[in-house]
Amino acid sequence: MTIIFGRNGLSRTKYTPLKSLDAPPPCSSRSIFISSLLSTAIVVLGVTLLSILSFIAGRHSLTIEGADSILNLTSRPHVFRYHRLFAEPPNSTTDKAWLSLFPTQGGFFKHPVLAPKRSTFAVFHQIHCLDGMRHGYWALFDLASHGQKLNETELPFHASPRHIRHCIDLLRNVLMCQPDLTLEVRDDELGGVTGFGTEHQCIDWRKLVDWTTEWETYQQEPGRKKKLHDHESRHHPHRIDD
Repeated sequence: MTIIFGRNGLSRTKYTPLKSLDAPPPCSSRSIFISSLLSTAIVVLGVTLLSILSFIAGRHSLTIEGADSILNLTSRPHVFRYHRLFAEPPNSTTDKAWLSLFPTQGGFFKHPVLAPKRSTFAVFHQIHCLDGMRHGYWALFDLASHGQKLNETELPFHASPRHIRHCIDLLRNVLMCQPDLTLEVRDDELGGVTGFGTEHQCIDWRKLVDWTTEWETYQQEPGRKKKLHDHESRHHPHRIDD
């Protein structure tokens, strides 16, 4: 029996008489081997592509639809205002202001669906990096203003060149990954824009912080609870590349 494929993609069956067992095969063993190999490759490729598409669809569902339904965060209009406090040198007042942006224990949590392994939302890592750059800038500013020589070993980790390099490139990736496409109108007198006074669409930050705080203690190991206002507790351990 021979199966023939027509132009329209449909097949028809053509029956041919059986040949003698002593008759030579219609094609060589090499041709049969190549044909089998191609058929196997096509099947494997098809299964692989199907698996990849299923994996991508599953990830998309979990990270987008799943997270949205679990977090239930809403967007609202918000005008950017300049708060100099967050840009001032590190002290008890400014550090407390930065700590208020984080969940109670820094942001690491577990959730039965969203985060089976202890995780943190990337944004808390990114804010930690920005605060580290604040510390690094003012540490260097103080040394320069007092005419002191810089000894890298005396700098705290979050102000070290390695950490600053890490944070700069991380924030570069973040800004390019999800760019804020809000339009900022050019100030002709200034010759540019300040970034403040423009309305953006923003999620409810306090709601995100409260949700994360609620799940920080879920399945938490005994003795791992951290102090509320311990600055080092807000440090996000991460691998630093040179």
